[in-house]
Amino acid sequence: MNIFETIYECNINHPSKLALSVTMDDGSTRAYTYGDVFSKVAEYADRLLSSGVREGDRVAIACEGSPEWTIAFLAVCKIKCTAALIDASLGAEELKSFIDRSDVRAAFLSPKTFGKFTNFPDYRFPVFNVYDCTVFDGCKNSVEEEPTVDPAPEIATIIYSSGTTRRAAGIMHTHDSLIKTTQMTLNVQELVETDRYLAIIPNSHIYGVICLVLGPHIIGADVHYIETLGAEAILKAFKEYKPTVLSAVPKVYELFMAQILRKINENPVTALMFKTFYPICEKARRKNGKLLGKKIFKSIHNGFGGSLRVLCSAGAPIKKEVADFYYAAGFNIMITYGASETNIPTIGNTPEDITTDTCGVPYPAISLKISDEGEMLIKSPYMMVGYFRDEEATKEAFDKDGWFKTGDLGSIDEKGHVHVTGRLKENIVLATGKKIAPDDIEEKYSDLPGVKELVICGIPVNNADYDEVQAFVVPERLSAESLEKIRREITERGATLIQNMRIAKTHFVEKIPRTSLQKPKRYLLKKKALEGDDAADEKMIEQKGADIESKVIATVAKIANANVNDISLSTKVFSDLAIDSLSSITLAMELEDEFKVNIEPYYHEDMTVADIVEAVEGNGKQVNSIGKSGVSYPQDKNAGDYAAYKLFKGLAKGLYKTEIRGAENIPENGGFIICANHVSKIDFLFISLALSKERYMKLCCMAKKELFRNDPFSRKLIKSAGMVPVDRGGMNSSSMENIKKRLKENWGVIIHPEGTRSEDGVFRKIKNGASTLAIETGAPIIPAYVDGAYNIFPKSGKMPKFYDWKHNKKFRLSVTFGKPISPDGLTTEELTAEIERAISVLQDENSTLPQFQSHNAE
Repeated sequence: MNIFETIYECNINHPSKLALSVTMDDGSTRAYTYGDVFSKVAEYADRLLSSGVREGDRVAIACEGSPEWTIAFLAVCKIKCTAALIDASLGAEELKSFIDRSDVRAAFLSPKTFGKFTNFPDYRFPVFNVYDCTVFDGCKNSVEEEPTVDPAPEIATIIYSSGTTRRAAGIMHTHDSLIKTTQMTLNVQELVETDRYLAIIPNSHIYGVICLVLGPHIIGADVHYIETLGAEAILKAFKEYKPTVLSAVPKVYELFMAQILRKINENPVTALMFKTFYPICEKARRKNGKLLGKKIFKSIHNGFGGSLRVLCSAGAPIKKEVADFYYAAGFNIMITYGASETNIPTIGNTPEDITTDTCGVPYPAISLKISDEGEMLIKSPYMMVGYFRDEEATKEAFDKDGWFKTGDLGSIDEKGHVHVTGRLKENIVLATGKKIAPDDIEEKYSDLPGVKELVICGIPVNNADYDEVQAFVVPERLSAESLEKIRREITERGATLIQNMRIAKTHFVEKIPRTSLQKPKRYLLKKKALEGDDAADEKMIEQKGADIESKVIATVAKIANANVNDISLSTKVFSDLAIDSLSSITLAMELEDEFKVNIEPYYHEDMTVADIVEAVEGNGKQVNSIGKSGVSYPQDKNAGDYAAYKLFKGLAKGLYKTEIRGAENIPENGGFIICANHVSKIDFLFISLALSKERYMKLCCMAKKELFRNDPFSRKLIKSAGMVPVDRGGMNSSSMENIKKRLKENWGVIIHPEGTRSEDGVFRKIKNGASTLAIETGAPIIPAYVDGAYNIFPKSGKMPKFYDWKHNKKFRLSVTFGKPISPDGLTTEELTAEIERAISVLQDENSTLPQFQSHNAE
């Protein structure tokens, strides 16, 4: 069997069908039909042969993923040579090392890869530009090397594996094994010729070879590449290309999920809907296979182009919560497992049996067993031939019975599903003789503040037969104080853990070395620890911290539309510069994007640029008073806020039997205060059902200050609901002044004068804050009573109920507004009593709760 011949036979009868395309950074595109591909392959193959390359020779390919990568690869296969696949992201020294080790007679490089060399090696063979098959300047036009001593036309690829615990080895696969494993995978995962593949994994890895090169083209599908894999470019590709199949590593899916959740949490209504329906969708799918998530979370699917039906995850373990997210949202996420030696996938989920906490089951013709040490051992007809020119390593890769030693720890559950639990060689040997996986320790320290990345390694102790647990940390903040703070955090966290999970030493590094599939190269970190040059590393990191000051000043100047030279560390942000309440929010967001630090908790009236620098470096002092100075509440609303409200309004009227009474009592002009009972977590939304768009856009509500948390979801909820912070004992002076101003601007204010939600749904004694506000502003009080909301979302509830299953009917929800109460001529106490009486009367007349005698009824 031959890869090129197999693909040619499959597609020769539809030469006009799209095969490959790419979107460049400038927006231009290139596309190749299968007819175009075969013509180009013939051109490249002829160029290789005319330069002296012969059957059985090896040809290196080191370039970014692109249609031309595939064309070059197929040309190598066509003339029965071996393609040595090299990761284009490597540096010049590593690229040269792999090219030299492969003993090639030609190479395909991209201009970007070629440009990494200051002085390109004087190779005695041609080095072609992969995009047009021309020879790079200064390179030979033909092969001047001696003939290959070990030609192997049956070998299709040499793939340099992702070395996480050792130096990368050249893994040899035949045409036969690659074709057969691809055909098996296509059948198991039910992939078809109409599928569209978006390429975001490297072609140089076995994962890319199977999922982007062989798989799509053996069945006549098409693949789309992106020149630079940035977030914006990928989102654009989803929208325009509308892929049906996506193959990625778990980290990519995790990043997509985080971005989706961030967007969901920006809107309180969508956040509430997601929180409510997510568990329902997950439960429904696990129970009877119903894809409710595909309909309910259609907007998520649309974000991926609307056609994505298969998500393939391989290369590393995926977190269960990440897999659960896509599963509940209605995607078919295929978690698979394999090694470069065994081909990918070897073990996997299938469309009929999708799990989110296992790798699935061994695929057809593959055998798996667990050794006494817990290592996963595999036998497969798709296995590698061996390691290139390394017979000893090849022999060591298998046990005496011919089982391949994966190096991964695993188990098989009662259903036959495979669980991967760690790496055998990465396990840390403790002084007690016990072993522990570094992943287990990393999980315990995963949420440390100020830590961008943390990787655990076992470092051998001198003159001992055990390891010491050490951490390699990439800090978010770069000052000496920040590094010391992280050390303290690690020590404090360790004190709460068992001895085995305590970190003995912390190394600060600029970057964690990773494989092409983003696994940490722990063997390089171990080497670094043993060489011991921590002081130099920390000095370099601290030097970068000096840049923070200039970046903060530049950001402040941008938001204030001021000259950088006019701003110093002593400049007062809110009084010296033109930064108003809304600009202060933008400033916070810009700084958070730059430094990953939310500075809103540090805002105060006299805040200086120096204060911001200290906050960014982790040394700032938080001001426990949101609503002062820099940020003014309530914030103005926009069309997006109204759209969210309108969606909620439609949902509420569809889900519940709603009734609004006395809406005519709400004045059309002027400011007003609605005083209502408080029985659910979303009373303000139910009350707003009675309002027009104009009135909603100028509506705010009082909310306890504890709700004003500094996360994206809370900030969005605060804005769209028009929240104003209130102390538990009543309104503080800052809140009072802001509300007075809004009332003069014809805003409406919702106040729950009880001060807290009712435990049993019954209205009780109120506080006098609303009365004070009404008397000082002259705004009328509109008494209101909310009935039924207690049954929908009581104080003890974690989420609202959507249907009264007990009585098999919709929940009833009513809001009744009483006649306006003028504050004119009344004292605070008299007005408070009048408000309390009016709401109690509304309760007596409209409540569906069991009959009771109002506490102030005569």
